[in-house]
Amino acid sequence: MKTVIFLVFLFWGNLAFTQNRTEHKDIPDSIDALFNIKYQPAKGFRLLDTLIVWSIVDGGEIIKQPGMFYAPVLQSKDKECVLMYALIPWFMSRDDSLNNVLCTCCSDDSKLGNNLAHRSWIKQEIKYMYSHYSNVDDYVSTLPAAYAKRKFNADSVFLFNVSSVTPLTIDKKYEYCTRMFISRRDRPFLMFVWFFTEQGEKSKQKYMDKLHKKVWYKDGEWDFNARNLYNWTGTGYSKTL
Repeated sequence: MKTVIFLVFLFWGNLAFTQNRTEHKDIPDSIDALFNIKYQPAKGFRLLDTLIVWSIVDGGEIIKQPGMFYAPVLQSKDKECVLMYALIPWFMSRDDSLNNVLCTCCSDDSKLGNNLAHRSWIKQEIKYMYSHYSNVDDYVSTLPAAYAKRKFNADSVFLFNVSSVTPLTIDKKYEYCTRMFISRRDRPFLMFVWFFTEQGEKSKQKYMDKLHKKVWYKDGEWDFNARNLYNWTGTGYSKTL
């Protein structure tokens, strides 16, 4: 949990006092450079000039969990769906020059490492929503590995419905919400939030298919550079506020 607290204050410390205009159109190129991941807008969606701090909720009250930054935020042309990208892919790293604390991913057990951290995150969110759950798999759909590979060059895709939606962040007509996690071994995991109107919920797969190959793990060697990410949090990242 110390990692979570540091992460939030690190980013707020760099972001809270900036007066720059939003530059959401530049985010995909930055993510590509930092993480070797294609992070383009879903096909047929338009970019909304906004950044949203979002968290799982329960009974209309925001859970005591750090809100995550989401941008870009996209809306389908028919306005029946909104898609939010987590601003930064999540990956744990250590760097002596940064006091051994910089990471973009938290876990309830730091020994889990990157390849299981997404599962820990999912479990935590399910726990927030369903305090008496017995088995996470009862709530989470794991899509076939072939689907993950074909759509995103990933190993796994996980989906689960959110029982209630954070108020004030999205128009009230978006009554349905689905979480999506995408992961690949030894690479950052990706988080998305899908919002649907009642009509959009009936065709949710149609909208999800628009993400096909727009988000893509690039092959080849990749090393996480904590210093580059740290620098970005004070420059390009801060422009999103």
